[in-house]
Amino acid sequence: MKYNQILNKLTLLIIISPILSELYHLNKIPTKLKSLHREHYRNLSPENESSFLENVYGDSYDLNYYYATLYFGPKKMPQTFIIDTGSPTTTSPCSKCTKCGKHLNKPYEFNSNSKILQCYSDECNSLSSSCSYGKCSFYISYSEGSRLEGFFSLQDISLENINKSPIISSKSFTIPIGCTTTETHLFLTQLADGIMGLNNSGKSFVSLLYKYKAIEKEMFSICLGQNNGYFSVGEVDTKFHKSNISYVPLSEGHTNFYINVNNMKVGDGIVSTKNYKIFVDSGTTITYFPREIFNPIIDNFNNYCQKNGNKCGKFENVDGIGLCAMFNSNQERLNALNNYWPNITLFLENYNYTLTPDLYFFEYNAGKRNGACIGFEGEGASKITLGGTFMHGHDIIFDRENQRMGFAEADCNRKEDISSDINYSDNYSYITNVDIEPKHINYTTKNFNEKFLIGIIIISGVLVICLIILLIFIISKKHKIERYNTQIDESVYKKKNNENNENNNVLEVKSQKTDITNKSNNNNTPNT
Repeated sequence: MKYNQILNKLTLLIIISPILSELYHLNKIPTKLKSLHREHYRNLSPENESSFLENVYGDSYDLNYYYATLYFGPKKMPQTFIIDTGSPTTTSPCSKCTKCGKHLNKPYEFNSNSKILQCYSDECNSLSSSCSYGKCSFYISYSEGSRLEGFFSLQDISLENINKSPIISSKSFTIPIGCTTTETHLFLTQLADGIMGLNNSGKSFVSLLYKYKAIEKEMFSICLGQNNGYFSVGEVDTKFHKSNISYVPLSEGHTNFYINVNNMKVGDGIVSTKNYKIFVDSGTTITYFPREIFNPIIDNFNNYCQKNGNKCGKFENVDGIGLCAMFNSNQERLNALNNYWPNITLFLENYNYTLTPDLYFFEYNAGKRNGACIGFEGEGASKITLGGTFMHGHDIIFDRENQRMGFAEADCNRKEDISSDINYSDNYSYITNVDIEPKHINYTTKNFNEKFLIGIIIISGVLVICLIILLIFIISKKHKIERYNTQIDESVYKKKNNENNENNNVLEVKSQKTDITNKSNNNNTPNT
């Protein structure tokens, strides 16, 4: 009996575990990214190019960040990197990682051309002042507690080039890349493999490409759509631009990209932004305003809605998400965004940067309620952090060589089939942005196809479990019946054996009596 109970529990555990795991991932991975998760290695042909146009994947609402792909070594092993203009170091887990999580791809491997940078070498000094076990090392920590540790090595890298789409080519080059050996907290569970540092420190990925002569200009641009986008390196690609480029100077004395802002306009109202600078950070999910600015922004937002007949929706604070307007239908929501929500304009030096509601909002659906949330929040800070939600719909140029930034309205949503650009493994998960404590996760209601798939998996799992339980029950019942029949057979055998013994005893007694009788008769018979 005890054996059967243990067998039942083990069988249920074996059956249920993968089903629950699959359901967990189905609920965590955004629907639009699931098609990317499949095994694929693209053959990249080298060409002499001094600039690259890369596909970028992700969003600010479900995945909460955007990432690009690099290819390592002669095997062209893919690694995905969050594009982060607020970090200096480019790193992802390598095969020497002992404390790393599971991500989209396997850790990259060292090859014959790999070279670990030694402490205090010229190559190391330009990247880090840290040394660990003779290796040029790094240690990166973030405000919410996440940490990365590792060392630098020279690696052969291929960068995909879609400039001549549909022909896809690449150029291989060798630059120092971080080998992550330790990840903590959010880094352990993020979908992307690593992080691509793109700040203004001179240690960034693009700065290294320029230093090692892979590109001719120390510049790049990022164009983020509501879904996906593109990433231009070494030159500005204008084929998706809808307006001319307007440049503004960078604020001096910063290792990140800071620009000056004069004022803001929300609808018809002006919001003073004196004494504040804008930190442009693609690694931050949403935009953050100091509370002294955020409160007037919301006041002007409400005033604009009141002037338009309060058709902006019924606003409420959604826990873990922020300020959202609720509507009775999707059509009502679209009508409000197109006609009643205000535009937001940042008055920069030499350029007015305007965002329409369709660029800065994100959807929130709960049951039958249709929500539209604003893509910014307030916090106690001395700067404006312009995150992913305020970078939509513009190609933003980071020109480090001339210490300036450029802005152009652009069609950032990539319409090409991107399903073949990602390597899939079963080791994937989901987290929010690693640069800030996660304050914004969009728990979007799954569409019908996803619900149907989950339903099929659940029903299939239940049927399999029932079948296993039934099979175990039948086997167990059969086992019990066999044991019972054996016991009956043994009992019958013993009973028959006892009866035979008794019969034999009776026969022996009868035989003895017969012998005695015969002897008696013989004694009494006279001799002839």
